[in-house]
Amino acid sequence: MGWLSRHGYAQPATAAWLEDFFSDMYLPMLRLAEPGDAGFLDRQRGSETGLRYRSLQRQMLCEYLSGLARDFHRLQALAAKAGKPAHMDEKMEFVFCVWSIELRLALNQLTRCASNLEALLASMEQLTIRVRELAQRRHLLRFGATA
Repeated sequence: MGWLSRHGYAQPATAAWLEDFFSDMYLPMLRLAEPGDAGFLDRQRGSETGLRYRSLQRQMLCEYLSGLARDFHRLQALAAKAGKPAHMDEKMEFVFCVWSIELRLALNQLTRCASNLEALLASMEQLTIRVRELAQRRHLLRFGATA
């Protein structure tokens, strides 16, 4: 339960939120996971500056990851409201991927996060598309029933 509450699982999901949500807002995570900037700073400014930058990278990635998990759960809640709850394997795959990235960040292994992040962001985009389609169908069905 700690992971779910820490990542905002209990926060409400609304149609208005879905209209304003775009998974592209998480694309900076890919750049943050690249080790090249820290290496450049190591060479140009010294290892202390590179270490501080890597620490900031990890901190920002953790913040992005927390928001991504929160929004994933919001999308799943909206899918459930539309009558199409997510499959347990989809949820578990997402949770394990997030855990894997969190562990790598804790162990200071930024370079190995990028491939997991790409898969995580692709999964998020697919879920966003699916939920928008479900919401649109639900709205059309509701509108057709009242007309």
